[in-house]
Amino acid sequence: MAGTSNNSSQRAAVEQIVRQVLDELRAAGSSQAHGMPSVGSSSNSTLTLTTKVITGTSLEGRLDNITQLIVPRGAIFTPAARDELKKFNVTVASAVSTSKSAARQPLHLAAHGKYDAGPLAAGLVADNLDVQRVKGTDLPTVVSDLAQKLSTTRGLFVTDQAAAAVALANRKSGVRAALVCNTAEIDRAAGSLSPNLLVIDPLGRSVFELRGLVRHWLRYPEPACPAALAQYLN
Repeated sequence: MAGTSNNSSQRAAVEQIVRQVLDELRAAGSSQAHGMPSVGSSSNSTLTLTTKVITGTSLEGRLDNITQLIVPRGAIFTPAARDELKKFNVTVASAVSTSKSAARQPLHLAAHGKYDAGPLAAGLVADNLDVQRVKGTDLPTVVSDLAQKLSTTRGLFVTDQAAAAVALANRKSGVRAALVCNTAEIDRAAGSLSPNLLVIDPLGRSVFELRGLVRHWLRYPEPACPAALAQYLN
């Protein structure tokens, strides 16, 4: 009980600090503009917010019948905001630029087992990725079909048989698969292997977390086999 009370107090303190920061930003902005920008709008089952800091207060009373929240890239969520999103089972997507010149980066997505990759695929599309689904019935077939797509693009494989998937994938010519759980492992893999296929076990991970791992990976240049390993991996 004491731990729960402490957690509640910490969350309340975070919320209060965030509200104070936002109040100061609004006060500073009001002296430079005639009015504040719109906080957000909703349409059907989607709620769009334009603020970069999402608090529990900014979501309170606004999530009924909402299934997706769209926020600016790099938006920060307070613990209370995350609790609200989880309570109403709302997925989060980043706002996508409407510029026609911004080409979508291709990504082949495969899933195996009981995991439903539909919400993840939709979230990655919202992240301005050209998601191509690779489907199959058994693990070896899915790996083989996915491997054929990776000559010029990257792939993401989400499965509860992640270790087996990596072993099978790395038997395919031109595939450099890495099993990752966090951004630190992505950094290490990118520095030594430059993988063109990420394999992730989705157990206990939210769609938001999986999308964050993919976005982190995509910050690296297009995968290219390290010269020292080319004769062994290609």
